[in-house]
Order: sequence, then structure tokens, then C-alpha cells
Amino acid sequence: MALKQDCSCLVRNRAMVELGRKMKRPSWESIWNALGGVQGILALFADFSAYEIKQACSVLGRRNRGRAFPAHECCVEQILRALVPFYQHASGPKTLDERPLLHVYARLVPGCSTNFVAELLDQPDNPLVAHLDSAHIARYHPALLQRIIHQFGFVHSSAGNNDRRCWSSYPRLTHDLPSNKRDVTGFSPTMHFLSNLLDDNTISSTAGLPAGEIVGLVSAPLLRLAIKNKVSEDKVMHIINATLKYMEREIIAMGWSRSHIGSFSYNLALYWSRRGATMHLAIDHAFSHFLRLYGATQRHGAYDNTVEVISDLFPAVSRGHRYALLRHVTEFFTKPGINLNNLGPDKPLAFDRWSCRWFIDMNPSEALDLLKRLIRARTDHIFLSLERKDSIFSHSSMPGGRYSDPGILLTYLNKGHEGAMTQAENITHQMQKRSATSREQADRGFFAKSAMFYAIASGSMALYHEVVTWSRRYIKYPMTVRVVFGSESILTTEGIELLSGMYNGELHVLATVTDHLQVAKGNRILLDLFNLACSSLKEPSFNVNDWDAVRRIYRMVIERRIRTATFLQHRDHVSGETIYDQVWRDTLKVLIELERTACKPEHGRLRFNSAAGPLSQCTPYSIGIESIRFSSASYLFLDTLAEARDELWKDVRSSYSPAATSLGQPWPRGLPVQCLVPFDLGNSEAKGFTPFLSSRVAEVVFISELDSEAGIPPDEETRSAIGAFVHCYQTSLRIYILQFPEGRLRYEEVARAWQHAMKITRRRMEEREAIRFWRSRFEGALPFMKLDLPMTEMECREYPILPPMDGENETQEWDPASNQPAAIKHRQLPARAIDCFLCQSSSIINVFASFNEPRMVTLPFEPSPVWDIRDCKRKSAAVEEGLIASALLYIDSTDNIGSRTLAKPFPSSHTVRYPSLILDSDFLLSRDRSSTEAIEVLRAMISRIPSSLLLSLATGILSTSNEPGHSDDNTTTSTIACSLLALSTKSDQPQLACNLIVRTIVERPDTSAWHRQFLTRNLLCRLSATNSAQMLMNFAKAIEAKLDEQSGGGDTKDGKAQQPAVKATTVKYLAQLLNEPLFVSPRESLSILSSLFRKSTHRDIHYAIAESMLAMLAGTAIPGTSALADLTLQALQALIPVAGRLNERTGIQEKDWMAFGRGGKIPPIEDKDSTPPLLSLLLEYASKSTLSETVRRPLVEDIILPAYETCRIAYNRWVAVLLSRFNALEDLEILSSIPSRPVALAAMLRRIPELLPEEYFMEWHNYVKTYLAPSTDLPAAIYRLADNLRSESTSDPTLTQDTNASSHWMRFLDQRTNIFGAFSLANLLQRPQARSSLCLSDRLISLLQKLALEQADILIKEFDTLNRSWRDFLAPLRGCGRTWKKNCAPILDTIILRVESYRNDPRWRDDPDRKPQFLPPSFDLRLALIAAIGEDEHVKIAEEVLSLVRNIIASGRPYHHELDQIKRRILNSLGTAAQVQVACCLGKVEDNNDAEPLVIDFLRVDLAHWLLRKADQRRDGSEAVREAFEKSELILLDWSRSKIEEFRMRGAVRFDRVAWSELD
Repeated sequence: MALKQDCSCLVRNRAMVELGRKMKRPSWESIWNALGGVQGILALFADFSAYEIKQACSVLGRRNRGRAFPAHECCVEQILRALVPFYQHASGPKTLDERPLLHVYARLVPGCSTNFVAELLDQPDNPLVAHLDSAHIARYHPALLQRIIHQFGFVHSSAGNNDRRCWSSYPRLTHDLPSNKRDVTGFSPTMHFLSNLLDDNTISSTAGLPAGEIVGLVSAPLLRLAIKNKVSEDKVMHIINATLKYMEREIIAMGWSRSHIGSFSYNLALYWSRRGATMHLAIDHAFSHFLRLYGATQRHGAYDNTVEVISDLFPAVSRGHRYALLRHVTEFFTKPGINLNNLGPDKPLAFDRWSCRWFIDMNPSEALDLLKRLIRARTDHIFLSLERKDSIFSHSSMPGGRYSDPGILLTYLNKGHEGAMTQAENITHQMQKRSATSREQADRGFFAKSAMFYAIASGSMALYHEVVTWSRRYIKYPMTVRVVFGSESILTTEGIELLSGMYNGELHVLATVTDHLQVAKGNRILLDLFNLACSSLKEPSFNVNDWDAVRRIYRMVIERRIRTATFLQHRDHVSGETIYDQVWRDTLKVLIELERTACKPEHGRLRFNSAAGPLSQCTPYSIGIESIRFSSASYLFLDTLAEARDELWKDVRSSYSPAATSLGQPWPRGLPVQCLVPFDLGNSEAKGFTPFLSSRVAEVVFISELDSEAGIPPDEETRSAIGAFVHCYQTSLRIYILQFPEGRLRYEEVARAWQHAMKITRRRMEEREAIRFWRSRFEGALPFMKLDLPMTEMECREYPILPPMDGENETQEWDPASNQPAAIKHRQLPARAIDCFLCQSSSIINVFASFNEPRMVTLPFEPSPVWDIRDCKRKSAAVEEGLIASALLYIDSTDNIGSRTLAKPFPSSHTVRYPSLILDSDFLLSRDRSSTEAIEVLRAMISRIPSSLLLSLATGILSTSNEPGHSDDNTTTSTIACSLLALSTKSDQPQLACNLIVRTIVERPDTSAWHRQFLTRNLLCRLSATNSAQMLMNFAKAIEAKLDEQSGGGDTKDGKAQQPAVKATTVKYLAQLLNEPLFVSPRESLSILSSLFRKSTHRDIHYAIAESMLAMLAGTAIPGTSALADLTLQALQALIPVAGRLNERTGIQEKDWMAFGRGGKIPPIEDKDSTPPLLSLLLEYASKSTLSETVRRPLVEDIILPAYETCRIAYNRWVAVLLSRFNALEDLEILSSIPSRPVALAAMLRRIPELLPEEYFMEWHNYVKTYLAPSTDLPAAIYRLADNLRSESTSDPTLTQDTNASSHWMRFLDQRTNIFGAFSLANLLQRPQARSSLCLSDRLISLLQKLALEQADILIKEFDTLNRSWRDFLAPLRGCGRTWKKNCAPILDTIILRVESYRNDPRWRDDPDRKPQFLPPSFDLRLALIAAIGEDEHVKIAEEVLSLVRNIIASGRPYHHELDQIKRRILNSLGTAAQVQVACCLGKVEDNNDAEPLVIDFLRVDLAHWLLRKADQRRDGSEAVREAFEKSELILLDWSRSKIEEFRMRGAVRFDRVAWSELD
């Protein structure tokens, strides 16, 4: 069977795909039994590659969601139990494969039964849980995941915490998986799940779901489905009320009720808008309650949030309910609530800016009443936000205003009402008057624009016409004309709507076709606007850009009429003739009259004389416009307009050039096709309604052969008459074809046009030239059609194609380019009339452009290169075989001097895939090809290349590169060989390349750059378990042999150092490959790594191997891998002597020690300010909180500590030998006080303090003491040793070269003041603990406290010189919280006592030669202690503050700065209630009538009053704050009755500021 063979990865891959199909069928047992059942599958898995196991698990883990087969699920469960070590104690078959593929096996879980998955999820310690894909669980076991979420909220992870990964797939659970029918109530199973989830979280706050997500992930989809499925009203109201009840308890849930489409609030508003009569009160109450809850969470004055809610909910609510929505939102989102029904001058508005669109989209009568009330409430008229620039509501009431003019909106809403027209006329005339009487041009333009907008808002065409006519007076003022006739004035949406004449003057009401259309009045205004533009030509200040909006208005009005007329024709069911008579007949006359006037020479400066007409906007025809639906009347209008314009331009052209009247075919006397109408009429609906345009485009497409062959007129007069008025063939073809209906008829017309095109060029081009020429034209004109156009015979050729095999299997000479078609060069054609049509652009022509004779050339043909692989996936199988054979033969012929690759048929003479071939010499000698290009061909075809053939070629070229007589560049040949070898790893049989890869890597170290291309994780994951393990073992043995050879070799014969037999990067890469490998078992990987570590000496290799071993150790936390952990720890024992070296790069042998003692070279020592890499790596893994405690402690005790002890012993020996060398053993005791690796010791103390003996802490403490209070003999000893080393280096530099001996000692004299910067034992007192096993013991904490106090004593005594270190020492002792109070606060208390005892000691105070001269301040320490007191202990806080203030006063120094620090660092950080309580304690002053108040009394009252004012600013409605302020009333009363005037003043002002006495 295909699955059991190991010859082809591709075949096995296809077999797995087929297995997946068959396992979903009812007859799956037959294929299962054929594979041998569970034992057979396990046997296959044991030798599958890692990738193949992944694919097989994915196939077996996919269930048929429509039908479940219990027996199939049982089989998958048995396989999973056999593969996962967690089930190793269970009965049944077991796998012998030890590869760490647990995350791959997790793909089998979805194929198991629901009971098994449920049992798995209930096992927190099961390692499979961490690798489950919740999306697959949700897809194949939705009911289970729903039940789990309903019961627990989340799936429990192995760590015991709630795992949110199931929530990531929660949206899947809101759909029925699999699909189920709804019950009689309209509820589906998914809706029942959501409803139960909602009910549980509403009843209990401990249901397990995150607060806030219930609304967005449960309530919103449930309400949406309920409305969509039209469930009963009781059910819907139950969902709404349950959600509201939940929101009352979990206020954070309001954050998920945003009003976007699909949200709970949007669906609630939608249902409220659709409410029925029986549900009116209930849903209205629920909606009001929701808005009340939502509004309570909004910040006071949060205008943006309120406006966003209104804008988002408006689309969900019908027009008749939008005012009610607005009233509810303003009532509940404002503080105090605003009642829109009761607005007045003395009452505030809800917002600063109201959107005009709200009023327009509401019921007209309600909108009008609301606007009137707002205007009465805000007499300054600043409450409407400005709309976009294309609206009349973007205009303010005064120049420079930032609010929209409410009068315009009032006029717009009031149109159609009684008296509204009179009011509009009055205010319009007022604006006209203000404009006329303004002195500044800008003001004139502003008020003229206001008059125009009021006229538009009134809906009166007559009033608008009057304003336009009145505006003629401003055409002479350049600053005013650009405002009055600019785009923001006349191109507004409301103005275009009015000029269309399709509305009857009432808001939102279209006119009827027969009675109220005002198209003719609109046309008169349009014509007057043009006449105004013509009149402006006489003014000296004329600027054509000022009239750009007038040029564009015609197109916009006509588009609006087209859309509205189409709607009216369908709404009123009237004929196209009626629409044409009412809308288009007069429009046509006005447009022709306007264009006739615009084409006069005296009006040329207006730029209205475009060949495309006044509707063009100077837009190229090919760009088109926004899709518009045309009616039959609109098509007739455009076609009639085209015909009328064509006749008009015949006259216009004849006036410019009389010869135009005598032009014959095929030259147009009027307009070319592309300029007839500036609308896209290329659609099937226009067919039959545009006879003129259809006939014109047909004339161009089917031009007669005689006319197409007509030559270019030679005389200049005719050419001038033609000018740029030439038809565009592509435009004509596009319109002609697209006017036919889609389908067979359209393609028949394409074929007919194609045949005619080929016919008219048959005399000028060869057939193959004509096909390529016309195909490009047709494809350019019809880019959206899938055209089936002919191709030339040359373009259809396939190449390269293998030659046919002869019967004798003799070697054939083959040219892969033999079937390649010849190239065709382009040639120029004599110019003809059809060439002018083909070269003409589809854009609008320049009326005054001269005739441009075309230059027509045929299209060249350049065949694709033989090795063109850009579309290799679309080539036929024969071409792919030709590409492979030609590339292999080319490389073989140019780079291989050994035996030929295809010297005989492959694979045999009986079954021939490739015959015996040699390449043609011309193909080989071509400069257009290279071996690099051939490699790229093979790379693209790698899945089809025979692996043995590729490997044979690579072997031959590698042998060629080693030949001494090879003349070519060895580097190039080696690169080709390495490229082929790298390709072979991606072939169908990668196992064939394993031995060659190993041999190449080991024997050719010069190709180390390629090693990572050969031996990749991808290759090893594609190999079977046996092959991957064997390859790695062979590779490791070869490396070990080379390392043995390298260690035993000496210099070469010429005296030069021998080159390394294997590069360190290669060995390092092997170690990196074995870092958490998937392709080999951990035991085999560990064996290889251990052997390599023993053989290698390079530092980087040691690091990479150690990293891989430690990663393997970290993975042994999985149950069932304890034996592997023991093996890994045993292997890590080899790191101890290496990590314990004085220098990790170099080991010191006994002979080196002997030479060192006899005066030889000094062994090097590590002298960097960082932990050595290997020890740092060990500490990194030992400090990981995820590492199992059963592994972590042995790692520290058996590996790290012995390594450090080894280093300490070596260091002591190094110091002793060094001193004996200079006869200075008397300094041994002094210099031994300095640790060998202080940075490494600090790293150990910082990362793993709970696992270290106390002696390590004492060693660091002694090291700190040495720095802080060094012996007077230590610097002298170091200087003596440095002098001796310097003298020895001078006499023989080789003795101290690269040893770091001198710098190792001198650096201890440079860092005295920075000893606490890198690390301090006090840092451990507040060390965060990730788990209980990492906590420090009480004994160790006591020791740390004792050592910290000893260091503090030294700092205090030497404060003169160590004052800079004091701050670094105190930094880790500051903080707050329970840990700080337990561990650090006692230290600070003791330090304060000791400092004050020194300061109060008369012997120190009275001694002029006192040591130290000054002591550290204790004020900051007292502040830190007070700040850590809990807020509920307000009496203690007050007592400590008073004690601190008394000490400040007693010192006699100014207290202002320190008093301010007390306020800001302690009192200001308290909560509101705590501030009031502390103020009450501080402010209680005994009133002694017989004595004057003390300074302390004034200061405590000052502090108390400051606290009361701060608390009043943050006062809220909580019960604790209310009670505290009630208590403060007694203090204020006592102050107001005091005999001290300042106290009485504070009692009188209460919570106000007394600026003359307070520090703020």
C-alpha cells in the first residue's frame, strides 16, 4: 500500500489525503482493517516522519460533523492513549516511538468521542490540554464546549487557572454546529445555550464568565437571533430584562453595549422601534431603563459619547421614533436630565452641538417643534454643529462662526407650512440688504451666500431665481464673486435638489409627474447662471477659475434628474414619453442653447466650449461616472442630445473651417463617437433606446474595407478641418458590444466584429500579425470580458519537449530550443484612416488641436525563453519533463567531467522516462544560459525531479570540483554542487541524500556557509524516525572523528598551524538542531550531545550543547518523563568542570599549573563585568518559574553550586601560586577576601537565593564590607602585585599576555562607590515570588536583615566618604505592602534609631573632629514609614505626622519645605474618607485659656484644613465619605468658637482656601 512504502514522500502524502476521505465514509472499517488496525497505525507512526505524523493526526482527527461513528472514535482514542506518555499505565498497545510530538498528537483529540474529550478537559495535569486547539473543539464538539462554558466559564488548564483560549473560539458557538432546527418557540439549540448562560450570570455573580463580556458575547447575539427568527414577544422581553438585571449588578458590562450594528443596544433600539401595541409599555420601560443605566456610566459633560450613541442608534430606529430616542438619550445622558419637551431660556441644553442631520431625519413636525424650542432656549443661536461643505447647513449665522445658522434649518423644515414662504422671503431680503450695505467684500459675499441658502431652504424656485438674478451686481468684485458663485454656494446637495425641479416644495416629498414638476424653472436658473458667467467676461477682474462651479453644476443637476426621473417612472407607472415631455424636452432645448452660445468665439475664455458639452466636467470618457440607473426616457434624452449636439457641431466646425462641410467618409463632420454624450451608455438596457448612438458606433466598428484603407489627406486644409475630430475605435467597440445582452448573443457580436477587423487588415498584415494586433485592441476595449480570441500557431507551441524515443535506445543529440518559435520584429505600416481611429484616445479632445498623423506598427513577438519558469505551474507535463531534462543535462555538460547523467535511459531501458540524451552544442554555447538559471528551473520543478538523478549529478560535480586538473573555477563548481545537494533535501526521496550530506559537511569545511542549507530542520522532519536518527548519529560520529584528529594533530610540514578539521560553527549548528527536536527521541539526542560535549573544546559549542540539554530538561516536566530528567541531569554533570574554569574559553591542565608555578605564562582569568555565558545560561534556566521543582533543585545543587565551588578552588590556587611567584604569600589572606567572580555570585543571589546556602550570602556581605571599609593593607597589596606584574610583563611580555591578571586586581579599586548599584542583599527582601516554592525562609530573611543593618552601620560611620552609596543602599528598602512591612520596615526603624542615637550623642555632637562630619537625614525614612501605614489606621497616621512635625520644630530649622513634603507625599495620597478622618485627628486642638497657642497647634490646624479642602474637591456619594464629613463638622465648629483668630477664620471659611496662611 502507498502508506507502507518508503520510496516516495509525495505518494505517501497523497495516500493520507485519500485516507482522510475514506475514514469519513460508512465503509471506513475496511481501510482500517487493511492498515492493521491500531497496531498497524502505531507501526506506521513509528517510522513516519514528523511531518507525516502531523498530517496523519490531522486526517484521523477530523470527524464527520454530520454523522458520528462510535467505533471510529474508539479507534482514535486507542491510538492517542498509546502515543501519549500520560496514559502509559493504562492497558492496551503502546508505541515505542519516543519523539516529543505531544503537540502533534493533540490533533487527534477532535476525532475522539465527546466523553473522552470531556474527561481530558477535566484533567488539569494532562499535558494534552495545553496543546488543544479550541477552534477544533468548538467545531467538532460544540455541545461539549457549550456545556463546559455554561458550567465553568472556561476550560481548566494544567496550571489550575482559568484558560481563556476557549473564549477565543466563542463566536463559533453562537452558530449551530452542526445545524439544528428551531423548536416551536423559535429557539435553536445555540439560542438555548446563550439563554441559559445569560440566566445563570444574571442570577449569580460567580457563574464564571468575565464581567462585561456577557453583554457583547452572549446578550447581543442572542437578541439579534431572537429578532431575526421572530420569536415570541415574551421570550424577547425575557432576554432584555435579564440583560438589564445583569447590567445593574455589573456596571462594567456597559462598556460592551456600544451602539454599533450588531450590538445589544442597536438591537434593543431596533426592537423598540418595531414594538407592537401589546408590548408598548413593557419595551418602552425596558429601553428607558437601559438608557438610564448607560447614561449613568458616562462622564458628566461627555458630549462625544452622547453624540456617538445618538448617531449610531438613529439608523436602527424608524423616522417616527427618532424624536423619542433623542428625548430619552438627552434625559438619561445629561446631569441633570434635560427634558426636551420643556426647554426654556433659564434651562440648559443637553449638548453644545446638535447635528442638523438629526432634525432632517426625524418626523418633520417633531423636528420643527424641537428646533423652535431650542432657538427660544438659546438666543445666541450657537447650538448646531456645522455640516459638510456641500450642504447649506455648513453656513454660520455670522462671519467666522463655528456653529450652523439655525434660521436656515428652520426655514428648511418649515417649508410647505402656512406663512413659511413669507418668512423665508423676509429673511432672504434682510440678508440681501445686509450684503448690499456691507463695506467689506468678504462680508458682502457672506450675506449674499446666506440669502442664497435661505432661498434654497425655502424650496421656492422663484425666490432662488430672484437671488441669482440679484447676485449679478457682484460679478465685478473678485473677492465676492468667488464666494457667491463658488462650489460651496451653488453646488450644495439641497441646491442641486431644488434645481432638479423634481420636488414639490415640501420636505421629503417628491412631486408627481403630471402636476408639480418645476424643471422649466430650474432650467431658466441654469441658463441665467451661464449668462452671468458670460457677462463677467466684460469685467477686468474676470478669472475663469471663479466660474468652475457654474461649469460643473449642469452635470450634477442632470444626474439628479436622471436618478429621480427613473424612480418616478417606476413609482407612478407612467410612460417614457410622458417623462420625456415633462423633464427632458425643455432640458434638451436649454442645453443646446447653452452650448451654442458657449461655442461662440467671444465666449471662449469661459472654457465652456468643450467637444463633450456642458455635461462633461472635463472628465475623460473612459473613466466613467458613478453607476446610474437610466430609464427609457433618460436613454432617449441622451440619444436625442447626442444627435442634436452632432448637428450643432457641424455648424460650429464649419464656422472655424469651411472645409469640414465637405469631409467624406470615414471622417465625421460633427462630433466623434467618444464626444457625443459624456455618459456611459455601454450596457444592454440602452439597446433600442439609443438608435442614433448605436448606428454611429456600428459605423465605426464595421467600417468598410474601402474606407479603412483610405489614405491620410495630403492637403493641409483638409487636415486642419479634420483636426482632432476622429472616432475612437476602442470606445465604439466597447459601446457596441456591451449594448447586447450578456451571454451567447454578446459573444457572437464579438466574433463578428473580430472577423470584420481581420478582413479590413488582410492586405496590410500577415495573419499572425493581425491576430496579435487586434487581440490587444479587443482586450483593451473589453477588459472585463473573458474573450476567447484566436492565437497564432507559433504562440501555441510548447517547448522544450523531449524528442521521441527510437527503438534502439541510442544516444540522441537534442536541442531543447528546437521547437521554440522564431521571434518577430515589429514593422511600420503606412498610415490609413483606420489607424487614426485606433490611435485616437478615448479622452475628451481638444477642439483646437491640429491633425496628428498616426504612426502604426505591428506588434513584435518575442518567444519566452526555454527556461521561463514564471508560469511553470500552468505548463503541461511534457513541457515540465523537458525543462527538467534540459536543466540537468546543461549542468551535467558544463560542470561535470565524470560520467554523464543520462548516458543511458532512465530509469531503465524497459521503462524509459528520459531517453539517453546529449545537448546540442549551440544550446550549450549560448550566452543567454547559465548553470545558475538551470538550478532555478530545478528548484521550481523539485517535486517532479527523480531524487536519484539529482543526487547522481551532485555527486559527480562534487567529484569534479576535487579533481586537481579541473580548469574551471572550483568555487563556482562547488557552489553548483552545493545548490544541487540542497535541492535534493527537498526532493521526493530526501533519505537518499543523507550520506552525501554528512560526507560533504565533514570533508569540505570550506563550504560551511552551505551547511545550514543541507542539514535543516525541514529535512530532518521529512525523514523517517530511523533515517533521521541514523543521519544524526553518523554526523556526530564523523564530527567526533574529526575532533579526535584535530586534537592529535600538530603543525604542518611547512611549520604553519594546522587548519581545523571541522569548523566550530558546524558543530554548534548540530547542537542547535538538537534543541527541542521533533525528529529524534530525547534519549538519542542526549547521547549525541553528551558525546559532542566531551570531545569539543570550543566555548560556543559548549554553550549550544548546554542550551539544548537544558531545554530538554525543561521539557521533562511532562508526566512520565522522570527517567529522562535523571539522564539529562547526569549528562549535565559534564558542564561542571567547564563552567568552573577561571576562564570558560580555556581549561588549565596540571602541567599548566606546574609551569605557572615555575615562572611560566600566567593562566588567563575571566575579567568581565558580566556573568560567564555558560554559568549565566544555567542560572537562566534554574530561575524559570515554569521549571518543575523536582528538576530545579537538583540542577542547582548538583550542577551550579559544584561549578561555582570548582571555580572558587581554582581561583584560590591561582592567587596562591601567583603570590608565591613574587614571594608575597604574606598578602594571601588579604587578597583572598575578594571573590573570584563577584558578578556571577551576585547573579546567583539574585536569581536563586532560596536554593543557596547561607555561606554564599556571607561571602557577598564580606565582599561588600571589603569595599565599604577596606583594610589599609588591601590597596597596598594590590599595588605591589600590580607592580610585580608590570615588571614581569616588561621583561617578557608573553608571560602576561591575554591573562587579565593586572586588570583583575585594579578594578577593585575603581568601584567602591558603586557597590550597591549592581546588586544589594536588600533587594531580596521584597523579591516577588512566582510560586510558594520560591519563597525565602524566615531564617534567611532574618540573616538578610542582620546583614543589611551591618552594612548600614558601616555607611553611617563612613558617611563622609560613602554618602553617595547611601541612596543606593536605601533604594531597595523603600516600598509598601505586606512583604515590605514585614521585611523592610523593621530595618528602617532600626536605622532611624541608630542615626538619631549618633546625632544625640554629646560626644559626637561636641567633638570638632567628629567622625563622620555629618550624618544621613532621617526625614525621608520617616516619611517612607508613615506612607506605609494603612488608611484605616488614621489615628496612627495622625500621631506619626505630629511626631514628625514636632521633631522638625524642635530642630529649629525652617519647616516650610518639609511640611510641604508631608502634604504631598503622605496626606495627598490618602483616600477621601481617610483624609477627612486624619484631618479630624490633627485638627483637634485643646483650647488652653491661660497660655498662648504653640507653633505645633498652628501647623496641625493648617494640615487639617488643607486635608479637608482636598477631600471636599474629591467628595463622592459613598457612605464612608458622608460619615467622615459629618464628623468634620464638629472640628469646624470647634475652630469657629476658638479664641485664636486664625482658627476662627478657618472655621468660618470651612472648605475654602485661606490664601494668606496656607502652603499650597
